[in-house]
Amino acid sequence: MKAEKLYLGNIITMNEINPTAEAICVSNGIILYVGDKKTARSLCDEKTEVIDLGKNTIYPGFMEAHCHPLGAGKLLDPEALCDVSSGQCLEDYVSILAKFIAKYPHRKSYTGHGFMERDVKPVASMLDSICPDKPVTLMTTDGHSMWLNTKAMELYGINKESAKEYGPDTCRVFEDGTPTGYISENPVFDTRKQIPLEMEDGLRYLRNAQNFFLSKGYTAVYEAGVELSDKNAADIYVQSIKQGDLKLRVYAGSIIDENCEDIEGAIKGIVEKQKKYNNEYFKIIGVKTFSDGVVEAHTGLLLDDYNDQPGYKGVYRTTDHDKLVKVYKAAAENNMNVHVH
Repeated sequence: MKAEKLYLGNIITMNEINPTAEAICVSNGIILYVGDKKTARSLCDEKTEVIDLGKNTIYPGFMEAHCHPLGAGKLLDPEALCDVSSGQCLEDYVSILAKFIAKYPHRKSYTGHGFMERDVKPVASMLDSICPDKPVTLMTTDGHSMWLNTKAMELYGINKESAKEYGPDTCRVFEDGTPTGYISENPVFDTRKQIPLEMEDGLRYLRNAQNFFLSKGYTAVYEAGVELSDKNAADIYVQSIKQGDLKLRVYAGSIIDENCEDIEGAIKGIVEKQKKYNNEYFKIIGVKTFSDGVVEAHTGLLLDDYNDQPGYKGVYRTTDHDKLVKVYKAAAENNMNVHVH
């Protein structure tokens, strides 16, 4: 087989024995040879395209080990949501969001990202003061907590009953049991499931993320829980491939609830997803589950108490440890990667 393309340059191989090379021969997307120019040219003919990069360097692409491309692409779209990360306190976040709402007054709802919970806890009334009649949701920088206004709580079912079910560690409440508008972990993920992602928006977000990753030298990423972006996120990746847009290789974990009742059925469901979706550029490679949250939201599970909450060590999301072990064993039996948060 003759090479379709010959790349010449300063090649970094990441191989300890032969760390550098002069040439790479490629055919049908497969590397045929990496080494010296003379041998490489012997694998070429008159049809071979020669790309001579001179003294410039060629190196293996980086792989991002944990990300959410659709969410990242949305963050890169200034019109899609309000970035409040420049703020330093709750009042700053509200002020930034108020300006965004004033700029886009005809929207049916508003989303934002980038706030951090510090000493003062956020409450719905602060968002109600700038937008009482439309749903407003604001995500923390870590993606595990959300601040909602009253309209959003009504729309997404955050009320006394659901707050009692979730518990006060993840759905904060006032003394009378009424939700404050500040939630973390499961109530956040349950709320996000109710916010649909349109195909065209998803494709745009994916292009945004891909352009960013490729510009930084990343050629592959791990999508840490494909369903976290949207229940139809896999379809967005496949549609991007059909359109010839996806050049970034995406490896994904598929979510299994940490308290799953039907482990065999859940694993079988992922196997079916692999058969349906897996191809060269998008592959579901295994399972993602949660064992705890994050320190920023006081939901990360610690060995010692939180300094500001004596007697409290965080949230252990798994009600049955042995069941979680069974998930891991079942995944391994099906040659699946296991990712535990």
